[in-house]
Amino acid sequence: MCLLLVDGLGADQLAAHAADAPFLSGLATGSAEPGAGRLTAGFPSSTPVSLSTLGTGAPPGAHGVLG
Repeated sequence: MCLLLVDGLGADQLAAHAADAPFLSGLATGSAEPGAGRLTAGFPSSTPVSLSTLGTGAPPGAHGVLG
């Protein structure tokens, strides 16, 4: 299992620098290796919310950290 946490890397930055991160760019567009999955983020997509989701395994509405 591999856990990848990239804080502050948005879709616009990834698209602008796709050549520097081809695998991540492929995940973002859905064209990566079969079975790799697609990059997604919960809403709201802020660091505290995402880290709470990562730590609890629950979506933001369930863990209550919303900002």
